[in-house]
Amino acid sequence: MTEVQPDTANLQAMKMGMPSVIMSTTIDQAHSPHYAVGYMFNRIQPRLAMVTHTTYDEELIPEITAGIRVHYSGLFQFGAPDVVVVNVTKDAIWTRKAAIPDAGNMARPSPAEAVELFGLTPTNLKVTFPNPRNPLADQLESEILNGDIDPKRYYPPDVYREPKKDYPRDYTIDVREIALVKAKKAQAKLSEKAAQIQAVIDAIEGSK
Repeated sequence: MTEVQPDTANLQAMKMGMPSVIMSTTIDQAHSPHYAVGYMFNRIQPRLAMVTHTTYDEELIPEITAGIRVHYSGLFQFGAPDVVVVNVTKDAIWTRKAAIPDAGNMARPSPAEAVELFGLTPTNLKVTFPNPRNPLADQLESEILNGDIDPKRYYPPDVYREPKKDYPRDYTIDVREIALVKAKKAQAKLSEKAAQIQAVIDAIEGSK
């Protein structure tokens, strides 16, 4: 059993509102991408391979499974949503879900929550992320850092990306830029809809 994180930062950014660069460095610093997990399972060949410590989002489950199956084809199950019960004997393994209240996964903050969380005001529309106090190399022994599996061994070539273990410095989000992009997209949709309606009107009037 191991923790896993889907290396789908762009999809998660759209879903949860977290910048993809923050999501990616979180994975690269302290978690195992789903490709790496499949690679490790294939090397270990356990009786049952399980992953946990991940949100059980139906949209991401197929991505995680597909990434693991790039390398591993044995018996596999998610140890999620919390809490999965696993029984192991010398002759058999079986699992089942525990009876618990509905679990909640991560969700993007509401506009009101974001305003309070980041201290946004009409005159302060930039979100500034704090710089890390210490790089990862100062927090872990070199033999641990050097023990990482080469990512090129587990990433399929067409989705390979260079891991970034240190959070970006001086990273900011300009809410005005985001709002402007969304407003322009909405304007384009309205313009397209207006053109379609006008075409219907023209067709009706032309048929008189």
